[in-house]
Amino acid sequence: MRSCSVVLAAIGRDLDVLQGVDGFAERAGAIATEERAQPNGGLFEILVASAYARAGWQVRFNPVQRGRAKTHDLDVARGDRRYAVECKRMEGGEYVEEERARMRELWKLPCLMLAQKEQRSTYLDVRIKIEVKDVSIRYLLNRTREFLVSRLSSYLWDDGTASGVIGDLDLTPVREALKTDYLLHPSPNFNKLLTGSYRRYDNMIELVRLKYAENPHFIDDVDLAVVARWSSLSEAAVERKARDIHAKLVEANTQLPSNIPGIIHIGFEALSGDTIEHRRYEKILDRCRRFSPTGSSLEFIYCHYFAPESSPEETWAVDETVQWIGVRNSDLPLSTGMLLMPETEGPSRPGVHWDGGGGERL
Repeated sequence: MRSCSVVLAAIGRDLDVLQGVDGFAERAGAIATEERAQPNGGLFEILVASAYARAGWQVRFNPVQRGRAKTHDLDVARGDRRYAVECKRMEGGEYVEEERARMRELWKLPCLMLAQKEQRSTYLDVRIKIEVKDVSIRYLLNRTREFLVSRLSSYLWDDGTASGVIGDLDLTPVREALKTDYLLHPSPNFNKLLTGSYRRYDNMIELVRLKYAENPHFIDDVDLAVVARWSSLSEAAVERKARDIHAKLVEANTQLPSNIPGIIHIGFEALSGDTIEHRRYEKILDRCRRFSPTGSSLEFIYCHYFAPESSPEETWAVDETVQWIGVRNSDLPLSTGMLLMPETEGPSRPGVHWDGGGGERL
C-alpha cells in the first residue's frame, strides 16, 4: 500500500488487541520474511483481523499450508455466531501504467523542444477525450508548434482528440518562496507554487532545471521548468480504469467453506481520481448485487477504498470509504467496517470520500 505508514500506525495502535489473536505472530512473521516483497495482502488481512477483534469477536488466522489448496484467511466467532472470512487486495492495473508511459512518449519531443531549443518555461494542461493509446504521436508536438508560432503567451484549443491550454509558466511564486526558505523537491507544496494550484491524484510530468541545496532533498533555485498536466476521461478509459471486482469475488468465494457463513473483504487504493472512483463505485454496487455465491454460504461483502494523499497542508492523510452488502439476511458483523480508524477515534460521515455530501450505502 502506498499508505503503508498509516497502515503500520493502525496496526501498532491495535497491537495489544492483535497479540490476543491466535496466529497473529506467525502471520506477521511471514509478512516480514517470505512475503516482504509483496506485503499488501498480509497487511490487509491484519487490518481486517484487528477490526473484528476490536468489535469483540474471537479471531484466528488460518495457517497457510504450502502446496495445498487455499482456504479462507480468518475464523471469527462471538457467542453462537461464527464466520469464515476471506480477504483480497486489488493492486493497480496495467492500463493506468500504460497510459502514463504513452503520455511520457507523447510529451517527450515537445518538452525537449521547449526546454533545450526554446529555453522557455511552459505549462501544458490537457484533457484527452479519447484513449491515450490512440493519440497520434505528433499530436502534442503539433499543438506546441502552434503555440510557438502564435507568439502568444498562451494558446487554447479544443478538437475531437483533446482540449487544453499551453502557455508561459511564471516561476515567480517559486523563486519568491526560495528567497526565504528551501523547498522540498519533489513535493505537493513545490507543485502548487509551480503550477498555481494543487490537485489530488495529479497526473503531472515535469522537467525542471534546479540548483540543489546542501541537502539534495531540497532546492535553492529553479530557472527553467516545462510542465504537463493531463487527464484521460474518455468513456473507454474510465471503464478500463474503473476495475471491476468480479474476478476477486469469484476467487474469494471459492476459498470459503460451504458449511460456515462467509464474509469477503476486498481492499484497494483509490488513486485514479474522483470521476474514476465514482464509476468504480457504481460498478461495484451492480456487481455485488448480482453476484451469485455458488458453493459457499456467503453472507456479507465489504469493499474498502483507501485514498492516500499528501497535500501542501498535510504531510500524509488517508481517506477510507467502505461499502457493504448483505447477501443473506443477517445482523451486520461490523457496524461500519472501518479498518484504519475506529469510528470512535476519528471523524467520519456517511457517503464517499470523493464528494462532500452523503452517498448511497449498500
